[in-house]
Amino acid sequence: MFDRNRRGMTGRARPSLARATFMLTVTFWGASFILLSMRAELLGQFNELPTYLRRLALSVIGVVLCWGGHLVIMRYDGVRFRNRALIGMVFAMAASVLYALISQAMYASGMSEPDDMPFISLILSINYWLWFFVGWTGLFLGLVYSVESIEHERQLSDAQISGHLAKVTALRYQVNPHFLFNTLNAIASLVPRETKAERLILDLSNFFRVTLSIDPVADISMAREFEIQTLYLNIEKVRYGERLELDIKLAPEARDIQVPSLLLQPLVENAIKHGVASSRDVVHVGLSACLSGTTLMITIDDDGAAEPSLQPGTGIGIENVRQRLHSRFGNAARLTAGPRNGGGFAVIIAIDRSTDAA
Repeated sequence: MFDRNRRGMTGRARPSLARATFMLTVTFWGASFILLSMRAELLGQFNELPTYLRRLALSVIGVVLCWGGHLVIMRYDGVRFRNRALIGMVFAMAASVLYALISQAMYASGMSEPDDMPFISLILSINYWLWFFVGWTGLFLGLVYSVESIEHERQLSDAQISGHLAKVTALRYQVNPHFLFNTLNAIASLVPRETKAERLILDLSNFFRVTLSIDPVADISMAREFEIQTLYLNIEKVRYGERLELDIKLAPEARDIQVPSLLLQPLVENAIKHGVASSRDVVHVGLSACLSGTTLMITIDDDGAAEPSLQPGTGIGIENVRQRLHSRFGNAARLTAGPRNGGGFAVIIAIDRSTDAA
């Protein structure tokens, strides 16, 4: 499941966070400018026009520094939240030192007499402004956590909706599955034993039984997923005969990894429909999975049609799989699809499992 400390932020959430951060920063420093100006008026100190202009310039510098802090912290989007909080505190300390130096330099230029204790003044200024930047950092991190929580809930909602839609789709085909299995088995009993026809009918019966009995919302192991896809590909192998060559490889270390059920079915069907059916030559279809470090790599490819234009209809299946991956794994999963070098088409799924181990 999602790790609340290490979930990334999607492209949809980033623009809204950037706008909210900008408004937060401008409001924060605008309020500080007004409050400091009111304080100066009440105390009758530093209320000349040049002082107001310096204070305004420093507020703009504060906005720029905080926006830089926003960019720095968001570079670590996806890491543990407490680590980003630590980065934010480091930023607050560094920004307060830089801001105090700039402030001291600007106000020193307007003084008629030099400061007798510039170092002490600098330390006091750093201590004063540190709380400003700590306050802004706390507000910003709270905003980030709020946006990520909303995004996390949206992903869970999308996953539930996808699951319900999958259940509805499955129910359309579950009119009477036992009747279907019994009929296929009865047909198999009428054909000669140990023939391709009997094997095909039994494989088809097993494929329907397995796919209709799986909970579309639940995860299954890669071993189970490959077993189902192998059943399907064996059926297609009988259909296309020598025109279809299969290369199925599942690394031992990837067998127990959990993925959404029937995740690969649309991609395997695309490889057959658009890679094999549209070609008169022998086509090799590959299905493989392995671990590369902490990343599960799944590849479905074929050496059939060389151009994407020769594979109409692949976009819907690919997009559906991409949405399922995003709903289940967020930014930890990515899907790339396109022509292979030397001809054909390939879909590669990469799932970073380091968040699961955290």
